[in-house]
Amino acid sequence: MVKRQRRRVAVLAAVLAVLVGAAGVQASVGDRSPAYKRCTASCRTQPSLLWSCPAACQYSCQQHLTDLALLHRPGRSATDEAGAHLQDPGGQLEGLPLGEQVQFHGKWAFHRLDLSSLPLFPFLPLCLLDYLFIPRLQEPLSVLFSLANLWAHYRGLTALRILARTGRMTEGKRLARVYEAYAWSGINAWTWSAVFHTRDVDWTERADYFAAAATMLVGLWGALVRLQGWYASASKGAALAPTQRRAAALWTLALAALFVWHCAYLALRPRFDYTYNMRFNVAVALGTIALWAAWVARQARLPSPSNFSRRQLSSYPSARTRFRAPHYLAPLVPLVALPSLSALELLDFAPVGPFGLRVLDAHALWHASTVPLVLAWYRFLVSDVRWIDGQGEGGDPSSVLPAAPSLSGAGGSSEHGGAGAPGLRAKPRSPSFFTLERLQSEGRRMTHLGLGMGLGILNLVGASGSVSGPSAEGGGAQGAAGGGASAAGARREGAASEADRDGRRD
Repeated sequence: MVKRQRRRVAVLAAVLAVLVGAAGVQASVGDRSPAYKRCTASCRTQPSLLWSCPAACQYSCQQHLTDLALLHRPGRSATDEAGAHLQDPGGQLEGLPLGEQVQFHGKWAFHRLDLSSLPLFPFLPLCLLDYLFIPRLQEPLSVLFSLANLWAHYRGLTALRILARTGRMTEGKRLARVYEAYAWSGINAWTWSAVFHTRDVDWTERADYFAAAATMLVGLWGALVRLQGWYASASKGAALAPTQRRAAALWTLALAALFVWHCAYLALRPRFDYTYNMRFNVAVALGTIALWAAWVARQARLPSPSNFSRRQLSSYPSARTRFRAPHYLAPLVPLVALPSLSALELLDFAPVGPFGLRVLDAHALWHASTVPLVLAWYRFLVSDVRWIDGQGEGGDPSSVLPAAPSLSGAGGSSEHGGAGAPGLRAKPRSPSFFTLERLQSEGRRMTHLGLGMGLGILNLVGASGSVSGPSAEGGGAQGAAGGGASAAGARREGAASEADRDGRRD
């Protein structure tokens, strides 16, 4: 039972390790073979952009040996006199298996992006660009998918910056800036990923690992800031409380010091410690997942807003901490999908492609699969900012409740013959949905209030006929005066008006 649990922990650690890209590079079958060593020792080639003479020789030998091994499969090479002796000592494939691809220096023998072999006609413009500007991309599809992830982070950054500028509430603007930091770190990480897959050398590899570690630490930092609410003031006023400022500053400084120590430890060692790097990234990934899972669990325990409170929350965003966010389940999709898609890294199949090209492997597919997950994650972040900022339910600006019109400045009396200021005509105001809802719910009280505002002028027409001119003017003046009074005063003035009319009829 204990062995089985340890095996599960080891599998989980491996899944999270490939999730953060912490795969170690070790000596492989290809670069240990005598055939490869003889080939690189006798190779002479011309350097190109980003490729020195030794690197170009290594690439040429890897392609030559891989093509030769795939050409002589075990079933066919047994009858071929030349193929029967390929694996003998001194043979062209000594130390390499027939019919299989092997790794060299921890990597498969990819076909790099090289346009120099194209014929001059009709590809002369492409040949010139290749010679002057375009580098020989070592893993073209991994570079392409890294740039796609960079675009997804840039798209999310653009949406967050718009919310930070146009937000209604201080809390929403601060939370948008917290998520902006994560977006900037993601852009930096995928930029270095594209550089690393363009040319795999020692410094590009370390830059890729360090940028990935920075992104994970920023994600951990933002998760705790969101969970603890350090973006919103816990006291009255717009400024953060002193305890909040101290806690946020200590958390930021702690993670910054951890990042500096992590990079210094790996950079100062004689050899890159891939085992430590894997364990570090696994720990940070587990911490981030645990924090967002705690946020989801906390949101699940909150009550769901009712129909009335859902509209009122647009006007009082500070009350949203007491209700469940409508997007609280959205983080679960990336958190569950990422470990599932890490099976692509566990497969680690040899690169394939059309026309015999070796360009697509499991790592490139992994990069491609993360693009929709990054977009889904930013949809959650944008919805979260809008929820905190008070932009309707779940960030729908159309559900923002309009302000109720003032009940003290009734101007309808001047249009109906009321005694208003000379030369001034009150602009008619259409009642909002909020006002109509209150009229229906409060019933008779609002009806009497409407009489005082001049809305009851139609009641001046009796059952036996129209009233005289002076009577109508008196009723209109009373209506205009009642518009600025309270509901009780309006009822008294309406009763006095009816008694006055009854006395005149008598």
